[in-house]
This record gives sequence, C-alpha cells and structure tokens, in this order.
Amino acid sequence: MTVSRRQEISIFALSTQMSAHVQNLESTLAQQQADSASNMQALAGGAAAEISALRETIGILNGDQSPIALGVQAIATEMQTRTNDLLVGTTENRARLNAMEAVVQAAQAAMVQQGAALTASVSSSIGTMETAIDARIGAVMQNLSATGAELTRSQSAGAVRQTGPRF
Repeated sequence: MTVSRRQEISIFALSTQMSAHVQNLESTLAQQQADSASNMQALAGGAAAEISALRETIGILNGDQSPIALGVQAIATEMQTRTNDLLVGTTENRARLNAMEAVVQAAQAAMVQQGAALTASVSSSIGTMETAIDARIGAVMQNLSATGAELTRSQSAGAVRQTGPRF
C-alpha cells in the first residue's frame, strides 16, 4: 500500500468516524430537543393549570359568594341592625321623655292649683283672723271705755263724798 492509499483509507475512516460522530451528536441533539419540548409542554401545561386556578380564585373573589363579599355583606347587615336598634331606642327614649314631660307639666299645674288654694286659704284665714282681732280689739276698747267710764263715775262719787259734810 502506498502512502496515498493509506491517506485515502485514513481520510475515509476519519470521514466515517466523523459521520458516525455527527450522527450521534445529531441524535443526542434531537433527543435533547425532544426532551426540552416535552419539558416546555409540561411547564406550559403546569402554567396553564396554575393560570386556570388563579382565574377561578379571582372569579370566586369577585363573585357574589366570595368570602370578601360575604364578609362585607355581614358587616353591612350588622351595621343596619345596630342602626335600627339605635332608632328604636331613640323612639322609645323620646316616648319616655314625652311621658315624663307630661308628668312634670301635670305636677306643675297641680302645684299652681295648690299654691292658689294655699294663697286663698291663707288670705281667708288672714281675713278671719283680722275680723276676730278687730272684734276682740273692739270688745277690749268697749271694756276699757266702760271701765274708764266706771272709774270716772267712781272718782266723781268719791270726790263728792270727800267734799261732803265731815263729822
């Protein structure tokens, strides 16, 4: 064999080896691409499932039966109940105040009547007392006048006896 033939065989062997190696690399690359595509599909499927779950959660949170909406509705109902209770209490208190005002007004009217009756009674008593006192003073004055007249007569009669004959 000649050198050129050896070089041809070497080049041919090298070419065959290179070709086998390239085919092996292409096969590995194709397998890796298939694995990557499979992984990408799995990731995309997982992401799609996660996005669907998020959309469902958002739908629930935005819906009428969401925990937030139910909580807000419960708070609104509680506030309305408390407001109604306050209004009922206010109405009851107003009725009590009106009743108390009526009682106070009745008591004031009774006190005015009692004051007027007391004033009339005192005035009547004073009038009666004045009349009684005036009558007593009149009686005392008459008695004094009678006593004065009697004293004057007694004195006059005593003076006559003294001026009369002496024995």
